Amino acid sequence: MTFAGTAANYGVVRLTDQNMTTIFTCRGTCAVGVATGTQLTLVASTPLEFSGWAGDCTGTGTCNLGTIVNPRSATVTFGLLAHQIGMIVPPEAPRALVYSGADLVIGDPHTVTRMKTDGSIVYRRQIPTAPVRGIATDASGNVYALTATNLTKLAADGTVIWVIAVVPSKGRSGGSLNSRVAVSSDGTVIAVQVAGGVRVFDDAGAERYAVTNLEGSGYYVVASAIAPDKTVAVAAWDSNFEQAHVHHYAVNGTAGPESIVDAKYDTSMVYDSQGNLHLLATGSGQWSLRTSDPAGVQSTVFPSTSVPLMSLNFVAGLATTSDDHLVAVRWREGSSPFGLHLEVWTRAGVLTWSVDRPTEFGGFITLGIEPSALATDQAGHVAVGATYPGLPMIALFSVM
Repeated sequence: MTFAGTAANYGVVRLTDQNMTTIFTCRGTCAVGVATGTQLTLVASTPLEFSGWAGDCTGTGTCNLGTIVNPRSATVTFGLLAHQIGMIVPPEAPRALVYSGADLVIGDPHTVTRMKTDGSIVYRRQIPTAPVRGIATDASGNVYALTATNLTKLAADGTVIWVIAVVPSKGRSGGSLNSRVAVSSDGTVIAVQVAGGVRVFDDAGAERYAVTNLEGSGYYVVASAIAPDKTVAVAAWDSNFEQAHVHHYAVNGTAGPESIVDAKYDTSMVYDSQGNLHLLATGSGQWSLRTSDPAGVQSTVFPSTSVPLMSLNFVAGLATTSDDHLVAVRWREGSSPFGLHLEVWTRAGVLTWSVDRPTEFGGFITLGIEPSALATDQAGHVAVGATYPGLPMIALFSVM
């Protein structure tokens, strides 16, 4: 007989028989032949909200259609999460993500893809030595794509401007969602996080300066960022992974002040428009947001809102909006509760809102979803790239 069902791109419906063997997986609208006498069960899976069934299925749980004798049909509805304004499905799993004006620029296993937030593709460009490990843009829409051996600069239309050889740092454990390449708004300062420090280039791809001896001092480089005045900050753990030492360098490479914060495991950091440096890190068994002023003095430690961290297997990312809201995202497993945690803070450390997958994203880990990229735009929007079984996705949120 025939099952006909509808499932939006926000999720899938699995058809299983009496032995719980999956005989078909439906995304979108589909029809499948089912032998008469099959005991058919429908299971809906989504990274978002499961709103319920219609047609021959009802409710919000697993739908048991019993023994199939006549044609059956069902429709499933998936909804958005709190504060979510949409979701798009990119061609491949996003490994790096950035806003460029109203567009999203995605680094994936094979290409750089520029997409509209309605899901339409502006261009896809094959990148030598892909996959893309980091991505950044400047105010002119130029794109900087970092792979394991090269940094490629693309024009706003995807035309390759130059390619230079550079080997980025490899990162550690789950890793930071923040890109290993950072670019000033005018594109004249380009910093690539490398083993031992950072290499800094100008808009033509010529090297301004390089710092490569930090790890020789017993540090382990974990994050980098560029301030509005084009100061480059590089964060490195000490040899015991107990503290992060943040080194600052002027445009000409002159070393500035060094600040030290309590930060274990993976660290992400970003500058706001006032030149304050914000770090998302874990210290004393919990994650927290820490702020240093432009002089490099640690001034604020935001209170941790999460349960103690019990596993190293996690990723974390930090971004800032044009009005200096801070957006923090992380994922972890190996402790309870499992899942993705998304928080939005003011620059003063006031929590605006949060989404916690164990309560709002039910089943996130068991379904194999893991955030892989984070970006914010100038209009207060947040994009979280993630992977889902058979479904790469980018969830869009509004800060306010």
